[in-house]
Amino acid sequence: NIENIASRNWYATGLFVAGKIQQALVIDIGSTTTDMMVVSEGKVWTQGNTDFTRMASNELVYTGLVRTPLMALAQKISFQGIEVGVMAEYIATAADVYRVLGELPQDADQQPAADNGDKTALASARRIARMVGRDVESASPEEWKNLAQQFADKQFQQLLTACERQLARGLLASSAPMIGAGCGSLLAKKIAQKLDRPYLDFSSFASKKIEYNQIVTACAPAYAVAALAMKEIH
Repeated sequence: NIENIASRNWYATGLFVAGKIQQALVIDIGSTTTDMMVVSEGKVWTQGNTDFTRMASNELVYTGLVRTPLMALAQKISFQGIEVGVMAEYIATAADVYRVLGELPQDADQQPAADNGDKTALASARRIARMVGRDVESASPEEWKNLAQQFADKQFQQLLTACERQLARGLLASSAPMIGAGCGSLLAKKIAQKLDRPYLDFSSFASKKIEYNQIVTACAPAYAVAALAMKEIH
């Protein structure tokens, strides 16, 4: 049975949170994908269990803070007042976007750059420029930053739409918080602010020293699996 071998680490995250809070929408934004889980009355209310059924319900969104190719975020983009097509080539990723914007968390980008080049703001801007057929020297740093922000906005809207779909199920009160996890938890916080909902970091539910907050949040499924296992043992 495929459900017996399907990845379920996301469920552990939801189950752990369900033991800590009455209601919440958990958003785990990783390097590659985003998992969304509605938690209510001590349960994780899933609509799907496989990648296919979870993608169909927007509980699994194939976009992340690091590895997502920019061609997956937009087919057209505006640059210098001109709408231009985005190259369908693996040239730049979301990590380049957030590096240029100064929002990429330390150690979040653990994969080689798309062109195997440097991981500096300038190198990232160069890769982003290539997505619209330009050289980085052909425009100002501010213009490349504006272009990066557009790609970030496209991804934000994709995630926001998925969140709104989960909230539209009517299982959560308007006061229910959104809980951010993963290396992209900063995006979850922005979504909560946009939807005027309280925000909590996953690490706020963990028993740990304060200096490990970022690690606990980034590795929420691993922490949740360990915590649930310890609970069973004891």
